[in-house]
Formats: sequence, structure tokens, C-alpha cells
Amino acid sequence: MQKSILRKQILQQRAALSKADFDLLNQILLAQFKTLDFSGIKTLHTFLPIVQNNEPNTFLFVDWLRNHHPEIEIAVSKSDFKSHTMSVHPYLGINDLVENAYHIPEPKTSILF
Repeated sequence: MQKSILRKQILQQRAALSKADFDLLNQILLAQFKTLDFSGIKTLHTFLPIVQNNEPNTFLFVDWLRNHHPEIEIAVSKSDFKSHTMSVHPYLGINDLVENAYHIPEPKTSILF
């Protein structure tokens, strides 16, 4: 199956989720995430969700990590669509985010890892 067709199908499936089902799936993901062994982890890179696409709410992971493992640094990506590159930045909080042209939340700051 072509990636574009699969992507379209998955987007349709996520769009069809009720809020209750979406919230339940996110809680199931968070419960599974909590079972991971974070000993020895210094930095964890995560994507940030496109909210209107019902992508998994990784902000739940970030909040849980900050409360239970504040020693772990959280990293997120920022895309440069002109050069087709990505850079990695520390996650400084929701107030440091701005949506790019594709509605992906990205850090405003230029601090790099």
C-alpha cells in the first residue's frame, strides 16, 4: 500500500473518533507510557501533536514526565521547510510554542540541543 493512501485512511479514522474515544485512547497510551523504565534517561525526544488531526496527545506524556521525572530533559523538533531539515530544541513549555504552516506546534526559541 502506498504511504499517501495509508496516511489518508489513518487521518479519516482519527477524524471519526468521538471525543470520549479519543480521550480514552490517550489515557491508554499514557498508562502504557508510565510502565516504561526511565532510569538512566537524560533526554527524551517527542513529537508534538497536531490537535485538529486527533494525533496522540503527547502533552500528557510531557506533563507526566515533568511531574515524575523532572531530571529528564524533553526535546522537540522544529522544521525548516526551505532546507528540508529539522533541528532539536529543549521543550520550554506550552507558552514557547507556535504552530507552523502545517499546524505542528514548534518552539519559538532558537536554543538548540
